[in-house]
Amino acid sequence: MKAKLIRHEKFVVRRRYIIEISVHQMHRSERYSDGLKGPHIHIDDDELPYDFQSLDQLVSDFRRLIVEHLGVQI
Repeated sequence: MKAKLIRHEKFVVRRRYIIEISVHQMHRSERYSDGLKGPHIHIDDDELPYDFQSLDQLVSDFRRLIVEHLGVQI
């Protein structure tokens, strides 16, 4: 099954930063038991694992990280 995009938001902040969140739904399998593709985040050039709990929590954590890392709110 091809990944299905279920949420996408993209912002340009201060005409300098591109902030983007994409959530893809996968067919549930042994590899993707929650049906989501490889929960992780990118900060600068780093890809970090993310302990997925729920879509609402993911978005909340994402917005918190933006404030912490860039000092801006979206």
